[in-house]
Order: sequence, then C-alpha cells, then structure tokens
Amino acid sequence: MHRYSLTCDARGVWTLTGTAAQKPKHFCDLVAAMELAHEDARGEEADIELWAEGLYMFVHQEKGWPHVLCARAPARRRRQ
Repeated sequence: MHRYSLTCDARGVWTLTGTAAQKPKHFCDLVAAMELAHEDARGEEADIELWAEGLYMFVHQEKGWPHVLCARAPARRRRQ
C-alpha cells in the first residue's frame, strides 16, 4: 500500500513525499500534488496525510481513489 504526506508551508508551497522517486516534490497548488500522488499510486490503495497551518487530515483511499479531496476551479468564461 502507498503512503503519502502533503505539507503546506507558510508560502503556500505544497511538498509531497512518499512517491516512488523518493525525493520530495514541490507544488504551487494542492490539486497538482494530489494528481501526482494518484498517478504514482496507479489508482491503488493509499494512505494520505495532509498538514497545513495546524490542520491535520488523514484519508485512506481505497483502490480507485473514490474520495475527491480537491478539484481544479472551473475555468471562467469571458464576458461578451
């Protein structure tokens, strides 16, 4: 089973650890970090820890990752 840790620093940079590459990866947004974790796990079962400004969240993702933890904001349409 995979185990990932995502930590947000005071600048808003997310650090992902636990990937197959073993080196921490840095992201400007949580969505991109979660996408890489999902790819790395290949949709298999995983435990995920999120740390941000004193908030701790633990999520167990079963095979297929049924829990949506975050999503990209919808694109804004231009006014005509």
